[in-house]
Amino acid sequence: MEEINLAIDKATQLFPGMPIVLYGHSMGGNIAINFALRENNPIDLLIATSPWIELANEPSKLMGTLVRVLNRIAPGLQITAPLNADGICHVKEVVERYKTDPLNHGKITPRLLTCISNAGKYAVQNIAKLRKPFLLLHGDADPVTSYSASKELLKSCSTCSFIPFKDMYHELHNEHIKSEVFNVIKQWLTGNLDDLK
Repeated sequence: MEEINLAIDKATQLFPGMPIVLYGHSMGGNIAINFALRENNPIDLLIATSPWIELANEPSKLMGTLVRVLNRIAPGLQITAPLNADGICHVKEVVERYKTDPLNHGKITPRLLTCISNAGKYAVQNIAKLRKPFLLLHGDADPVTSYSASKELLKSCSTCSFIPFKDMYHELHNEHIKSEVFNVIKQWLTGNLDDLK
């Protein structure tokens, strides 16, 4: 939250008077939604793609218990996250680049997993408080983050425009229909920015 505030402060200095659009994908989507709910902030519009409100496959009860214990005794322990790169998108070249990218370490800590999980629950419980226009995009075949959890947000959020993408995976912006995704975002932005004038 502090880092988003710093980024917004810098953007406001560089581009005074411009509308502020906060966009987040996956874990960033969770963080962006929580920022919009928790912070007294100047954002005008909110966009989230495939937000990590819940994982598509939540950990077993045993794993959940283990994570809770580790969060207390070894919160910074790096554990391997069971992410299948083939679920990123349908474009093979993108998946191969993801698999060979040295910056993709595939690790997570019990503290991060706990914090993001709790923030996802907070978002579902408090999304009705959101007053900013909110665009939410999610592929209904996403094997990484829960499409159903995104639909739960829609039920209680009067400012949410929810656009599902049939048979699409996690990274809509890397799918073969990415031009359609970008056009949806552009049209939504154009209409809402016009309303701000």
